[in-house]
Amino acid sequence: MARPRKKDRATTQPTTAPKRESRSGVIALRAMAIVLTLLGLFPAANYITTGVGLPWWSSTVEQWLIWGLVIATVAALLGRMMTDRVESAFAWAERVLLSPSSRAFGAAIFAVTCVLALYFGWRLFALEPVVGDEFAQRWQAHLLSKGHLSILADARAEFFSTIQSLEVRGRSFSQFPVGGPALLAIGVLAGVPWLVNPILAGVAAVALYDFIANIADELTARVSAILFALSPFVLFMSGSEMNHTGTLACLLIALAALARWTSADNAAHARWASIVMGASLGAAATIRPFDAAVVALMIGIFQLVTIRAKPWLLRTLIAQCVAGAIPVALLFAVNAATVGQPFAFAYDVLNGPEHRPGFHMTPLGFEHTPTRGFYMISAYLMKLDIGLFGWPVPAMLVIVATLALQRRATRWDYLLLALLAGLMVGYGAYWSESYFVGPRFLFAAVPVFVFYTARITMVVRERIDRPWLRASALLLVPLWVGAAWLIPPRRDQLFGTKRLGQMYTMPTAVPAIRDAVKSAGIRNAVVFLDEGWHSRLASRLRALGMRPLAAEQLVAGVDACNLQHALDAADKLEPSRAGERMNLVMNAVQNDVTASPLGQQVPNEQLAVVPGRPITADCITEAARIMSRGVSLAAMLPYVDLDADGKLGGSVVYARDFGGRNSLLVPSYGDRAWYAARASFVDSKVKITLDRIR
Repeated sequence: MARPRKKDRATTQPTTAPKRESRSGVIALRAMAIVLTLLGLFPAANYITTGVGLPWWSSTVEQWLIWGLVIATVAALLGRMMTDRVESAFAWAERVLLSPSSRAFGAAIFAVTCVLALYFGWRLFALEPVVGDEFAQRWQAHLLSKGHLSILADARAEFFSTIQSLEVRGRSFSQFPVGGPALLAIGVLAGVPWLVNPILAGVAAVALYDFIANIADELTARVSAILFALSPFVLFMSGSEMNHTGTLACLLIALAALARWTSADNAAHARWASIVMGASLGAAATIRPFDAAVVALMIGIFQLVTIRAKPWLLRTLIAQCVAGAIPVALLFAVNAATVGQPFAFAYDVLNGPEHRPGFHMTPLGFEHTPTRGFYMISAYLMKLDIGLFGWPVPAMLVIVATLALQRRATRWDYLLLALLAGLMVGYGAYWSESYFVGPRFLFAAVPVFVFYTARITMVVRERIDRPWLRASALLLVPLWVGAAWLIPPRRDQLFGTKRLGQMYTMPTAVPAIRDAVKSAGIRNAVVFLDEGWHSRLASRLRALGMRPLAAEQLVAGVDACNLQHALDAADKLEPSRAGERMNLVMNAVQNDVTASPLGQQVPNEQLAVVPGRPITADCITEAARIMSRGVSLAAMLPYVDLDADGKLGGSVVYARDFGGRNSLLVPSYGDRAWYAARASFVDSKVKITLDRIR
């Protein structure tokens, strides 16, 4: 985005503000400081929950106290003994930071963010999808790259379905809105899907810089962009194929356009800014509609207030609405073509109305309450204390300090605080507590946290008069950044970029499977993947019509062998008697003795058994293949081609391995060679063996 002329940009915060705005704004700042203190610094989640809460908090606080004291002592000694030198060093650093032109700095921050995100994508995830959301979106991107919105569903759905795919009118597709997969499809077509999010992270960094340069000052903007580019949360997320990075890039472009729209001195400039704003918010809505709706609401209110002072801006809203309506119309058109209703989203169709935000019964069968919502937001903020910057002090402490000490507030503070509050309230009302390299649902709030962290320098200079104390305080952020990136990681340590990277490294079996198939020269074949007993049971329940999340919950809580026998009995009934088949299974498990979870099982492979019950021979066979060892059908579907009718085809088709039940695929795939992929761990790496079985 082109930089504005200096006369169009506010380069510093105003030295004075209208008394009413200042007073009410300061109240808003202090109120948010209190909220973040109560939920993010005080371990509210550990007191709200009736469970174990976040047991790592106490040890983390001990580490913060130790390292915080050590670094504060170093800063105090340096500030006391070398006051003038510290002040001179900061003055020199500011001159160096401000010396490049706006375009040069923007290009540099884009490159640094992109390269670092790509590096961590390689180190943590081997440039591969590693979790279900990524699998589903890469699969949908693969379909889009082939010119399809969906595929022709196979009659034996249990062999090919996933927890995040659904079948409507004989067609199968993933649950996510089309925008995220569409972005990935560009990378798929270019052969570099792993490069999409790093590029979008670079775009987001530049948009953040542009936005803050227009609402604050150049120094704060550049420091904010650097903190964004060095945030482990940002870099890890952007190294993945999750859809949060694309959403954030769109939202930041909209905010940057909003700043230009607000400061425009003529209708033409304002109209172009409004078009960019509308298109960006609309694009965000095609990726993550909930995030886009929250941000659009806050921006809309902000615009209406602005129009009171500049009534002529009202006309530009027409262009903004038209620009935003175009991508949203495309989203609705895709919904209509897939689920059959323009205003229905696939994940709601897949999981039912319980999937939507609100305090009600969830798809997992428990009630989401306001108390649980408070717990979740507190847990999110507590985890951001660690993961946002990886500093040896809680991230919320610095943000709270800025909010508590900042003397003045502007309308932009109102907007940013409203965005943060809206996202916290919105996701507190959403039932799913979900994490990926951190509290992913608050990823859209990262710019707000970064901005108030960057502002701590301004606050320190405003509020601290003693030179040595001011110099000491100014040293803290550089020392924290250095500690986060330079201190060697230890297993008992819960800070530092390297340590967080170790914690979030997620191995995948995808490269091993691909390499094994390629090395064996397999052609015209079906490769059966052993995902583990849990997956086999859950996929059979889905084939009977049970919703995916309910199936996962059931498999994790009832006796696995009894469920296996019930499903086998249901198979003997005609497929047309679907209701009777499901009733047979549910009666068998509901009338059974309470089962106990097996130990040492990862959550998505959890099984249960009735203690002391003898296990039958067929279940012993199933139990011999109880673990997936990282093998996932959903991860391999993007490597399956489609035939002319939009059905799974090509040289190699991947399917879920059901052992003897694989014979059910003979009518469809009997003309191919059949192989079973067996996974094992060798030196902590996945090794794949391919056995010819037909």
